[in-house]
Amino acid sequence: MPDEPGTLPDEPGTLPDEPGTLLFPRDGLARWSELHGGIDPHGTVLLARWLRVVQALAVPVARAGVPPDAVTATGVTVALAAPVLVRAPGGGPGAAAASAAVLVSSLLDGLDGAVAQLSDRVSSHGRTLDSACDRVAELAGFAALGLAGGARWWALGALAAAGLGVEGARVALDRHLSVTAWERPSRSILTAVGLSAVAARLPGAGAITTVVGLGLAGVGVAQFVWAVRRSGALDPSRSAVPGGAVGSSRRAGR
Repeated sequence: MPDEPGTLPDEPGTLPDEPGTLLFPRDGLARWSELHGGIDPHGTVLLARWLRVVQALAVPVARAGVPPDAVTATGVTVALAAPVLVRAPGGGPGAAAASAAVLVSSLLDGLDGAVAQLSDRVSSHGRTLDSACDRVAELAGFAALGLAGGARWWALGALAAAGLGVEGARVALDRHLSVTAWERPSRSILTAVGLSAVAARLPGAGAITTVVGLGLAGVGVAQFVWAVRRSGALDPSRSAVPGGAVGSSRRAGR
């Protein structure tokens, strides 16, 4: 095990003292689990596959010496372009471009953490920046969806509140606790699909997006509340539940 949070065990052939050298953990998913309170990504097939894809894409980016913070900044910048693209002349094409921007931003969100791990640049600063930019990017996506007429504003407010509530509770409790149905990827996919439906002028797209979104958010919040109760996170006498705390994640960064 590494002596300091955020460091990775050296592998044969790596030269950690040389600038730009990548540190490869034996199992990237195990490293992700370590940084997320011991959650097993194999428990969700799509999550495990997504993480492997992101980690593979991160290798050339890390080799090029791109700082993780630069990836984070690019991601939020792309997300902020979504509401602007919706208002572009043409209506449909603007919504389609905004959908693409939301998906690219979500991909970059996963990429920055993977780059940080590979280049041994994980830090508490990086985690804070990443989390803040994620929330801004999500709100930009919801704004784009609302401007495009892809969902009611009150519903988008509820969806944003559910996401912010869960993420805020994780920070306050210093625990990640579980993977729910209403995580960053599912929020991004819903937004992107909703925008694509607007671009395709599908009848009833807004109502469907609203119903599906509220359903996912409701299930996600319920899953998180259940995880909090089951872990005893609100019980001071059980504040150090093994595998539940994300203190290592907070110290290590992304």
